[in-house]
Amino acid sequence: LRSEGLTGTKIGCAEGGCGACTVIAVGPDGHPRAINACLRLLCGCDGLALTTVEGLGSQGAGYSQVMKAIAEGQGSQCGFCTPGWVTAMSALLGGAAARGAAHLTAKEIEESLDGNLCRCTGYRPILQAFKRAFAHDDSAGITDLETCAPCHDVATGKPCGRRCDAAL
Repeated sequence: LRSEGLTGTKIGCAEGGCGACTVIAVGPDGHPRAINACLRLLCGCDGLALTTVEGLGSQGAGYSQVMKAIAEGQGSQCGFCTPGWVTAMSALLGGAAARGAAHLTAKEIEESLDGNLCRCTGYRPILQAFKRAFAHDDSAGITDLETCAPCHDVATGKPCGRRCDAAL
């Protein structure tokens, strides 16, 4: 893809673990799926329509709603991983529409984007931007890490009793 001038698709880990190479593949069923270009052999793409981030929007053609959401939500810092996040979220939205799902939940968005990594932002601004723009549930009600005090034992539900904020 990169040799064809489609440089938005990055070479990251080359093992399918970072999501920087994410593209959208649409097969005969018409359902868009996010796939890792670094893992998919060219012969495995026969019969698929592939879309890179360049096919989703540009300055000249206009930016997609996903591109606008990540930019307006301050979800991009260095920008290396941004095309992968944009294509993954676009595939999620397209797949939901193809299935006839009217809405996505914040949980669906979080769980569907677990294959994308970001070393700069710590994920929070990316996920918050997408949830604000596309989740149709109370994504504002999702517990934030800083509000989780005191921590609880997952088995009993009781406070763990440790003083995590105490000086070491």
